[in-house]
Amino acid sequence: MSDINDERPMVPLHVDWAGFTRLNLPVTVNMGDEEVKLLASFRALVDLPRAMRGIHASRTYQAMMEASRLPGGLHEICCRACRLLLEKHDYSNRSMVLAKASIPVKSTSPITGQESYSTVVLLGGARLDRETCEARLGVEVIGLTTCPSAQRSIREALRGDSRSPAPTHTQRARVRITVQVPEGMMVDPLELARIAWNVTSSPVYGGLKKSDELRLLLDALSRPRLAEDVVREAARNVAEDLGLPGWARIKVRYESLESVHEQDFIAEMNVTAEEARGNLDNS
Repeated sequence: MSDINDERPMVPLHVDWAGFTRLNLPVTVNMGDEEVKLLASFRALVDLPRAMRGIHASRTYQAMMEASRLPGGLHEICCRACRLLLEKHDYSNRSMVLAKASIPVKSTSPITGQESYSTVVLLGGARLDRETCEARLGVEVIGLTTCPSAQRSIREALRGDSRSPAPTHTQRARVRITVQVPEGMMVDPLELARIAWNVTSSPVYGGLKKSDELRLLLDALSRPRLAEDVVREAARNVAEDLGLPGWARIKVRYESLESVHEQDFIAEMNVTAEEARGNLDNS
């Protein structure tokens, strides 16, 4: 029986990417010294030459099943999947796999010790051009930021003591950090999450008593942050703490879910580890 995918298309143009999205598979991911089982959602794609009508989609599913069976960092699983995709789709020249999963992280409130869970969104990705696999690992967390601009205006209007934190508006914020990871290098995603939380004014918690809320707000008011402060400090801390090679790219995105504005606010940056370390040396 002839395969419709091997037929010549009516419009013979090269297709950049074709494959599955929202492909959910169980994976075992390395977290420091532990292995954690998660459900990851994948996007698995290959390119299609102009002479073929369609990809053999079942081969994509087979490759993803094989890649997801072995443990590793989420970026390593993605890179393994990219290699298997090109083995099975021998007509393709490049492959790309993106993945997302959620990690529950136990947290304890600052005063009463109330236990709750925060969510770390784990991100993995890889792209292969039959020679080099470029792998990326990232996280996204929710934190709290306080506005230094409004805080200064309020202090000046009330002629308050500069030694005490003045009130200002607060907002939840999403911080996303993605790093380019060399083959064979391990990066603990919880270390990335720690860096992301630490550049906000304060982490957020699921369970808080009144004394916890007071401490959280006082701490946050003592650490006001512009969006631009957040992304710069995150890039600096990644460059300082992770030991990445100079060519590795660090991407940071901050999104403020504004409380006093109808619109939201974002800041983004994309630098190499060498650029971040060079700016530290020249500061």
